[in-house]
Amino acid sequence: MRNLVALLVPVLLFLMATSTQAAAVGYLDILAGGVVEQEAQASANGLDILKDGEYGLDITLVSAGTMLSDRIKIGAEYGGGRIKKIPREAVSLWSVKVGYRLVDKLAFKLDAMVAPLIIDTENSMLRTTLGGLEAIVYFSTKLFFNVSYVLGNATYEQNGLNKDQAVPISFFRTKLHYFLTENWGAVAGYSWLKYEFNVINPALDLGKMEVGFGGPTLGLIYKF
Repeated sequence: MRNLVALLVPVLLFLMATSTQAAAVGYLDILAGGVVEQEAQASANGLDILKDGEYGLDITLVSAGTMLSDRIKIGAEYGGGRIKKIPREAVSLWSVKVGYRLVDKLAFKLDAMVAPLIIDTENSMLRTTLGGLEAIVYFSTKLFFNVSYVLGNATYEQNGLNKDQAVPISFFRTKLHYFLTENWGAVAGYSWLKYEFNVINPALDLGKMEVGFGGPTLGLIYKF
């Protein structure tokens, strides 16, 4: 996945520089006041090993996307930051997105989306391919709003624990865009990713852990 993202971003930049068919955009988003929430559900054996928790989260996201045709769009996203545990834990996010335009009206667009995703921390890794919908509503040429919801099953691995290959996961995101000039704009939004995995060590089942993370985002958009 990392190699695919690394290859796709230069291709996107080339398409942005040469495309005359549709606008292409690049984003720089910062998670403002992000949080990681953990909610433990003990297994039937009654062991109270898993603990609830809430931690701060800082992530900076860089992404780019363009329309390849009237119906097909592609994008890539990378995020890096820290979970504010003690000690702090590094986290990175890699994603490639492919969309197909189902509805293409003047003020409303609806896309079907497929998005392979990897979330990597110092102690765990989550791999999945998400599918869902993204809607875009235009209020004017300068102001528009998009909302997306994707879900799927993931594979979760944690240091010292067995792999869980059936992890339900969902990702909700909204963004409000306003262009200040012809090319530059400001973006405000909200993102929330949620998943639940079985905590199993080689000896016994410890129960389930539900994890959610995200928060409000602020950023810049540049239209090529």
